[in-house]
Amino acid sequence: QQQLKTSSFSSSLTSIDQRMPPLTISVTRRIPIAIGFQETIHIMMSGDDSTK
Repeated sequence: QQQLKTSSFSSSLTSIDQRMPPLTISVTRRIPIAIGFQETIHIMMSGDDSTK
């Protein structure tokens, strides 16, 4: 019984490990996109201001 608990615990840890990298990758991919998007809007806004 004790060994069964240990094996189920280690397998749940492995599944957590397998789920983590895609999440981390998607978060690090989104950050530069968000920054680029923000900069593009800022450039467009300041461009509009200079034409007035």
